[in-house]
Amino acid sequence: FSAIQQTLDDMYGERGGRGLALRAGRETWKYALKEFMPILGITDLAMRMLPLGIKIKIGLDIFAETFNKFSDQQVRLGEDDEHYLWIIERCPICWQRVSDTPCCHLAIGLLEQALDWVSRGRRFKVEQISCIATGDETCTIAIAKQPGSNAVSIANQVIERIEQLKGVFIPEGVEVTVTRNYGATADAKAKQLIGKL
Repeated sequence: FSAIQQTLDDMYGERGGRGLALRAGRETWKYALKEFMPILGITDLAMRMLPLGIKIKIGLDIFAETFNKFSDQQVRLGEDDEHYLWIIERCPICWQRVSDTPCCHLAIGLLEQALDWVSRGRRFKVEQISCIATGDETCTIAIAKQPGSNAVSIANQVIERIEQLKGVFIPEGVEVTVTRNYGATADAKAKQLIGKL
């Protein structure tokens, strides 16, 4: 993995290599899910009925155990008040690499997609806070315990709520105008970026 990631960075630059590695990680989850679904046991009805926080914690425990059993990657979990910590003690993604910035983007993409699957579409902030390639002892990825908010969804909810309030709390004759919709802006920029990839 580390040689492939280094080659992507060399060919496409650090930003391009990062984007490709994130995408590869997300796609890897889809294939891993097919292969390991019977082993993981996380599709059981009982798992689906659990509260989101417990599902995330159990899912991360199962994923770490699976990595430790079926790959060269050695993972342990940690936790602080706001994050779960995915701590990679032996990392195949940055193996024998030297970098100024954390470079385990494939692992981040894989975790993002796994969290998306476990939470049924909720997005969590996933950020690498240490990396063996930068001289740290471990590669540590912080995963927010609470899902983030999607600007598009929030903007649409606000506009919908304003429409509901017209004639009730917003008197007739009062005009409400959307002057800035950061949700629409964010959506357009994301679509443009995806189109370029």
